[in-house]
Amino acid sequence: MNWAGYPSGVHEERLFIPMNEENGLEIENNYENIGVYFIFKISGKIKVNFIFYTENAENDISSFHSNCAGRSCSITYDLLKADKVTVIVANKETGKVYLNKIYQTVSKPK
Repeated sequence: MNWAGYPSGVHEERLFIPMNEENGLEIENNYENIGVYFIFKISGKIKVNFIFYTENAENDISSFHSNCAGRSCSITYDLLKADKVTVIVANKETGKVYLNKIYQTVSKPK
């Protein structure tokens, strides 16, 4: 167990952004001044089922959730959803925007 009592890997998420080497180096060398912003309007709730598994043999995550046994958990949560999310990556000092992209759900044909 590590951060705030959660198993290894629970607290960490990564965002990969396609960009050229010059912008990548700017972000890497000045990461403390880079902001990542998610702008969205909640459009409802959805039930999500997933299995959390830790590769670390030393992590027994049974105490993390009632559905955990050994190194894996089967978990169901009700989560908020958004039909459209704008992701902005920018330098907080200079205002330079590295990414301004809208992600939205696509309606399935009927």
